Amino acid sequence: MQLTNLTPFSALCFSSVDTLDRACDTVVIRVGYHITIDPASGVASLTVRDTDAEPLQLEDSYWGPVAAHANDPTTPRPDEDKPFYEHNLRQETDLAPFKPCCDLLVVGSAHAPQGKPAKRWPIKLRLQSRTQNSPSITVPVIEKVLEVSPPGAFYHGVLGWTLKRDKKALKVPLRWEYAFGGKSQVPNPKHLTDATLPEWLLNEVCYSNPLGGGWMDKRHARLARKANTALPKMLTAPSIFYPKQSLQEPVRIKHPKDVTTARKMAEVAAGYPLQPAGLGVVNRSWAPRLALSGTYDERWQKTRWPLPPKDFDERYWNCAPLDQQAPWPSPDCTLEAWHLFDPAVAPTGYVAMQLPGHRAFVMARLNNGTPLPLPAVIDTLVLDTDQQTLSVVWRCRIPKNPLIASLETRFEVDPSAPLLKWRPHLQGQETSAIQTTRKEATT
Repeated sequence: MQLTNLTPFSALCFSSVDTLDRACDTVVIRVGYHITIDPASGVASLTVRDTDAEPLQLEDSYWGPVAAHANDPTTPRPDEDKPFYEHNLRQETDLAPFKPCCDLLVVGSAHAPQGKPAKRWPIKLRLQSRTQNSPSITVPVIEKVLEVSPPGAFYHGVLGWTLKRDKKALKVPLRWEYAFGGKSQVPNPKHLTDATLPEWLLNEVCYSNPLGGGWMDKRHARLARKANTALPKMLTAPSIFYPKQSLQEPVRIKHPKDVTTARKMAEVAAGYPLQPAGLGVVNRSWAPRLALSGTYDERWQKTRWPLPPKDFDERYWNCAPLDQQAPWPSPDCTLEAWHLFDPAVAPTGYVAMQLPGHRAFVMARLNNGTPLPLPAVIDTLVLDTDQQTLSVVWRCRIPKNPLIASLETRFEVDPSAPLLKWRPHLQGQETSAIQTTRKEATT
C-alpha cells in the first residue's frame, strides 16, 4: 500500500495478518519528546521532537557488546555464540503487526533519594489515563512499585552461601541482570574427546529471566562433582525486588522432566519463590511471554504454515512486563516517576509529565477521492530517564480493501480539533460520501 508521510516523524506501512487470517496494512508512527523538569515541583514539560525526529526501531536494540557490534558491524561480537534467550534487549522493534495493549517501558537507572548513597529505596511508576469507564477524568491504569538494593553476590564457603553487598549505592541500572534469575551450566568433559556425546551435563536457565542472579539448578552441585568441576564460588545476587522481598541465599530449583512446551515453562516459572522485577523489555523467548506465541507442531506445519497457529495470542506482541501493560491510553495521559531520574535534574525524586493531547492518525484515500480518517492508538511508551526523552509509538492496523487507494500519516496538535476539516461549500457533499463509504472501507 502506498503511504505518504505528511508528518515530520518517522512512519512506515507494512503488510501483516490478523487473527482472522485477513491481509492487513499496519501503519506505525514514532513521535519523540524532550523532557524538561522543573526542579522545584518535579512537573515536566514535553517538547515535541519535530526537527530532530526520533527514528523508528526497525530492529531490536541491545545493551552491551551486541549494541557495540550493531553500531559498527566490523567490530567483533564477543557474545555471538550466546543463545538468543540471553540477549539483553534495550528496546524491541516497532514492527509489531498489532498490540492489543499499551506497553510502558523504562530505560535508565534507579537513583537513590536526594543523591545520597542508600541501603535500599523504593522506585515507582504510574500511568493515569481517561478510560471508557472514566471518560472525563484520568485514573491510574498502571501503578508499580519496586525496591532497589546495592549490587552484591553470594559467596560459597564451608558453611554454605553468604550474601555480601555494597553497603550503599547511588544508582542501580534498570536491567534484567540486576533482577532475580540466572542459569546453571556444567560442561560434559567427555564431549571434548567424543563429539557424539552431549556437550552439557547440565544446561538449565531460569525460564523467566536467564540474565539475572540468585537462581541455581538444584542438580548443579551433584553434576559438578560428577564432571570433576568445582562449584561456582560466586553467584550474582539480585538487586531489584518487588516490595518486601529479599534473598539471603541462592534459590535452588529442580525443573520437572516433562517441561516440553512453553505453557509448561510458564506454569513452572509462576511457581518460583521470586519473580524477576524490572521495568524493561521482556525477551520473546522468556516465560510467560513465549507461551502466547502458540503451538508450532506438525499439524501447524501441514495446515497453517506460514500463518500463525490458531492458538496464537496477539498479546505476544506486547513486550512489557505484565504489570506494565494497560489499555491504550488517551493522548493526554499522565506519567509519573519516583526516583527514576538523576537527582541533579529532579532533586525531589518525583517527576510528572502529561502528554499534550497530540494525535497521530491515518487518512485513507478512497478510489472515489473521499478522505477517510482512521484513528491510531498509543501502544508503546518508552521513558528514557537517562536521555530525558519520551517516545510515543502510534499504530493503526487496516484490513486490506480494494476501496482504499492510498494512505497518509497525519499529526494533529490541537486536542479539540476534528481529524477531518471541510471547506464550507463542500461540507454536505463530502459528509454524504463518507457516510456511504466508511462502513464499506473498514469491513
